[in-house]
Formats: sequence, C-alpha cells, structure tokens
Amino acid sequence: MLIADGLTGTGSNWAQANYMSGDYSDPTMSFWADSPSKVTGLAFNHVAVGAWDIADGVNGSVNSTITAGEVQNYNFKADITSKSVIQDKSKLSVVALLIDRSSGSIVNATQVAIQDYNPSAIHTVNTSHASENARYTIDGRQISAPQRGLNIVRMNDGSIRKVVVK
Repeated sequence: MLIADGLTGTGSNWAQANYMSGDYSDPTMSFWADSPSKVTGLAFNHVAVGAWDIADGVNGSVNSTITAGEVQNYNFKADITSKSVIQDKSKLSVVALLIDRSSGSIVNATQVAIQDYNPSAIHTVNTSHASENARYTIDGRQISAPQRGLNIVRMNDGSIRKVVVK
C-alpha cells in the first residue's frame, strides 16, 4: 500500500467530518469539541493513495513457511502516474502488510519512506586494497597468526574487521 503525508486542499472534498463537535466528555479532545461538524484547512497524514492486491495479497511475495529471523525479499514496481492526489513524492511511504489468507487478518506490517530511484547515487567506490596490520583475539590479545574462532583484524587503512576462522 502507498500512503502520503501532508495532503491539503480546499472545498468540500477536503473537509474532515467531526462527530465530536460540541462533545466535551473527553478533555483531551477539546480541539475537536470546539470545532464545527466539518473541519477545513487540515493537513492529512497516513492517507492511502494506492493499493495493489490488498484484499488477497500477492502470490509468491513470501515463502509459504515463515521462519523468525529469516530475511525474505520481494520486488515490486508501482506505476503511480494516475495517482493525482499525490502532492509531494518526498512524503510518500510504502506499507507492507503480511496477510493471513485463511483469516484475512493482517498479522504484521511495516512502513518505510521511499525515495526516487537514482542509479547515479553511488558517489565513490572504495578501491583500496587494505592489508592486515594486526590481529587480536576476542579478549584483546594480539596474535601473530589466525586463530580458530572470532579474530579481530585491524587493517592498515584504519578499518577493523571481524573474521571467523573455522
């Protein structure tokens, strides 16, 4: 699902229905109690502006067996050219839903901001050929050769690597 933040507009289509107008039973809702039954001039956040296969999910998007801690990847390209309500692409997010098809319930979800695809975003490529400067055990003792287990390796470029030796 694609959601947008910061949507604004004028006219009756942009008025928020306010069923709390005049209802002072909850003091934390005084803004709404003091406002008319239709509120205008608001910025709307978390507005669904696009959804694909939301009712049934996407075949093949996750493995049929899900294991805790196991990463699964799925790529999807959405054409949003017809989504005229989108006002600022920098305020778009994707919400991925994990749907239990047997019950139709959402069992997990996550939201992430999206950015324009920019294949030239790579500015530099590290071409250094750093070599090992020193090697240490996990308890900080310097060793002269690789030792079975976790080795901490300090490189001549100042970087540090954790290396597992079997």
